[in-house]
Amino acid sequence: MVETAKRIGADCIVTRNRKDYRKSNISAYTPGEFLELLISSEKDPLE
Repeated sequence: MVETAKRIGADCIVTRNRKDYRKSNISAYTPGEFLELLISSEKDPLE
């Protein structure tokens, strides 16, 4: 999975099993963490 993510230029991996990616140089998030990240990045910085 990590090699595929690198090949396609992915910024991160979304998985339920983060422990398999602890040593990866690509960030791994659970689905919930990823949704929180998306929601927080869409907030207006002037709020």
